[in-house]
Amino acid sequence: PAVDPDCPARDHIAPDAAVRFLDRERTERDREAPLPRGYAFLAAADGCNPVRFDPCQPVHYVIGGDVSVETVNDAHEAVARTAEASGLRFVYDGTTEEDVRGRSPYQPERYGERWVPLLITFERRGTEPPRRPQDARRGDVAVVAGTGLPTALEDVIVTAQVSVNLNAIVDLDTGQTLPGGFGSGITRGRVLLHELGHAVGLGHVADRDHLMHEPLTDHPPGPARYAAGDRIGFRYVGRELGCLATPPLPDEPLPPPSGHPSGSVISPR
Repeated sequence: PAVDPDCPARDHIAPDAAVRFLDRERTERDREAPLPRGYAFLAAADGCNPVRFDPCQPVHYVIGGDVSVETVNDAHEAVARTAEASGLRFVYDGTTEEDVRGRSPYQPERYGERWVPLLITFERRGTEPPRRPQDARRGDVAVVAGTGLPTALEDVIVTAQVSVNLNAIVDLDTGQTLPGGFGSGITRGRVLLHELGHAVGLGHVADRDHLMHEPLTDHPPGPARYAAGDRIGFRYVGRELGCLATPPLPDEPLPPPSGHPSGSVISPR
């Protein structure tokens, strides 16, 4: 897609995600607008510059939930690929028992005097009904495979959380659940790459061959990898637009964000 270097977010705000991300009022027309092609952002501070992490500071992350050697390795590999695409630097802070639900972005008793690290958690949830009519058109069952939710203050992302549903069913006939790795088909690695895109500020796109397209069953059958449009989006939530001023820490813990997560859906035929 063509990119306006002076306004990279022009015509590239994902309408459904922008409503949920910062919980801003939007009209029904905005909510139902077509998804952008190539790349999309969750929100833009001034209509032009995407809301993102400060790329001049490391993004710390922790891993929680159903932790195993396999899930941790997949998380590290997905973070490394996201770092390569964006230019962001990630620092691993270890495992945590923190729950992804109701997560406050500032918890000095747990993490000290800093914004909480990005949380990648692996959960075992059941299947869920389609969230929107378009998810149901592909069949009778839609499975939420993962969610990603950044927390932004003063138009800067200060932390985020990613959740992967290990019980997501990828084959209705066999009942196969989400396999590990980044190989062909719907895998844990594919879900992680998609959700980390949301975590750093990317939204859903219309292109079915891009990882930031939502229904995972629309994706090509090959191994999980970021497409050209995905990489353009990562450039602009990474180092391409320069440093930001991270908001100062509050005097006391903050309540959890009010927005709803973006995510990825498996819609088996």
